[in-house]
Amino acid sequence: MNEAFWTHTMEILIMVVVAFLLGVLLGYILWYAFKKKHDALLKEHSSLRERFLTLEKDHVSLKYQHDELEKDNNGLRARVRSLEADLAVMETKLRRAQKALEEATEGQTQAKQDEQPQAPGAAASAAEEAPADDLRKIEGIGPKIADLLQQAGIRTFADLANTSPDRIREILEAAGNRYKMHDPATWPQQARLAAEGKWDELKALQDQLHGGKA
Repeated sequence: MNEAFWTHTMEILIMVVVAFLLGVLLGYILWYAFKKKHDALLKEHSSLRERFLTLEKDHVSLKYQHDELEKDNNGLRARVRSLEADLAVMETKLRRAQKALEEATEGQTQAKQDEQPQAPGAAASAAEEAPADDLRKIEGIGPKIADLLQQAGIRTFADLANTSPDRIREILEAAGNRYKMHDPATWPQQARLAAEGKWDELKALQDQLHGGKA
């Protein structure tokens, strides 16, 4: 009986020891798995933190660049507004200079005409000249051009009929650029009809013209 007791007791002790060893082994396995996962999580956390710090630095850098670009953009806008204002001033000065140049050209033309020597007895016969015709009845001639022609000595329809288109162009060109666009090619022909009193024929001719041009 004692032998059976000790045998049974030894079996129990062996089972307890085996159970203890299995428990220790299982605990070690679980602890090792937990530790490995814990280390992996710590490593991932460290990597994510580094990436977060890098992104934060990039954000700060990009924000600085954005602020600098915004400053440059505002500066360029101010520069554009300044250049636009300067351009408007220069355009105004240019228009004034062109106007002054045209006035000076007209003044020089008038001065040259005034300086031209008159034929003997012209001053005495000026008062006896026939009244000037209304040259505006000629298609293509307006008030300004009529004054220019009269100042050049072309006062009547007969005078205009006896003046060549080239001579009329010289008078217009001397008066300034704005008169160069006019074409006097038909003016002597119209003036001849007017001087001869052929008003119906003149009207028929003018109906075929556009601003004095054929």
